Amino acid sequence: MTSSDLQSTTKRQMWITGLVEWFWRGAALQQLLRPSSGDPDGGESIEVSRDRLWFERVLRLGSLALVSVVLSVVLSWWAEASEAGRDLARGRAWLASSTYGSEGCKSPAQQCRSEFFFSTKEENEPWLQIDLGGEHTFSEVRVVNRSDCCGERAVPLILEVRGGDAPFREIARQTEAFDTWAATFPAVSARFIRLRVARRSYLHLKRVLVLP
Repeated sequence: MTSSDLQSTTKRQMWITGLVEWFWRGAALQQLLRPSSGDPDGGESIEVSRDRLWFERVLRLGSLALVSVVLSVVLSWWAEASEAGRDLARGRAWLASSTYGSEGCKSPAQQCRSEFFFSTKEENEPWLQIDLGGEHTFSEVRVVNRSDCCGERAVPLILEVRGGDAPFREIARQTEAFDTWAATFPAVSARFIRLRVARRSYLHLKRVLVLP
């Protein structure tokens, strides 16, 4: 785990701890405000009892809503961390067919900016190649398109793989504009993957994941 991943995990843990503490304090306050059962005569007006009952109901509903939010956040982070841990392209070197000015990240980063991590110039069949560092077996490549505009530039998009000294071969193709393309196929073993636009265009993607 890198220092960046560790800092991110620590921040998440602190945030979750804060939410849980907030929920615990709310539950404790609810207990303090609950009418005492040791006073058979009531000891308080009907109006006060009604106000207290209403406040207790609000606290209970608030507690339930908070628990739902915490669970949703925890499950979302867990799913993201689990997927990131399975991603064979995470931290792996990539190379684009060209670079548009100073746009994008430096290999191997894929998350230096929110819209895309690389951008080619306008050219014939622009491509992105990722080196997985060795032969790996996988059955899905998930491609997240540029998020701010121009997503149509990425189609038709061809997914190719190469292992050893063999040439690249096509294993999937996307012909319609997309936000996220989950290309699934029978498991293949390869070291390199390449995404190539089959026409003259630009190519800029937000993220590429390679999953077993």
